[in-house]
Amino acid sequence: MIVKLTISQILNDTFYSISENFNFYFIIASLFIGFSYMFGMVLGILSLSAKSTLYSAVLFITLLSIKVAVLVHQSVLMNDFKVSNLFKWSKCDSKYFIKSILLVIVIGMITAFILSIFSSSKIVLIIVLMLIGLIMARILIIFPATAVDEDMRLSFAWNLSKGYTGSLFFLLICIPAITNKLIEYIPINSTYTQMFYFVFSVLIILFEITLLSHCYQSFEDSPESIESDSLIDTKTLKK
Repeated sequence: MIVKLTISQILNDTFYSISENFNFYFIIASLFIGFSYMFGMVLGILSLSAKSTLYSAVLFITLLSIKVAVLVHQSVLMNDFKVSNLFKWSKCDSKYFIKSILLVIVIGMITAFILSIFSSSKIVLIIVLMLIGLIMARILIIFPATAVDEDMRLSFAWNLSKGYTGSLFFLLICIPAITNKLIEYIPINSTYTQMFYFVFSVLIILFEITLLSHCYQSFEDSPESIESDSLIDTKTLKK
């Protein structure tokens, strides 16, 4: 199997995709921010209980985030830049949503279990959490595959990413961790800084989704993958 995965190349491809299709990313980011604020205003008008407001907001943002993630994956992997797809819910969106929820539940349960055992030992806790990050880095490529309607099993993603754990860990775990940490330093003490915080967060999320798309794209088809869990057809990727 031929794999072209280098950190520098993935980062270059990611920045190129964003700069080359800036209008698409700008529209998607604007719609995401606009819909989020509109939904927040609707919730304010409805005057629901605090719990109902929280659940409604989390559900809406989750569904909107899934839709945006699928659109970005499809733009990178299929050259599909139809913004109108944001208003359509497809089978790929449902699969992406289910897999995302399952992953969050599993990781949450594992993390909670680990915290209950190793909470007194920070060193052991850090080591275990890093191991979880290494595992996640190997299987996250199932999400861009799902976005383009490819049924990739976890076992296949694990075997496919063998030998690239370090690169994937840096790209898919370390970089998001660093960017998320940087966001925490943005002061939120006025309406303007709150807006900047939200806009910057959305842009970072779009960057990370694009990064994941290119990580997946770097794995080209092999005879073995065609026989079992095929990736996107190479010709589709090169359109």
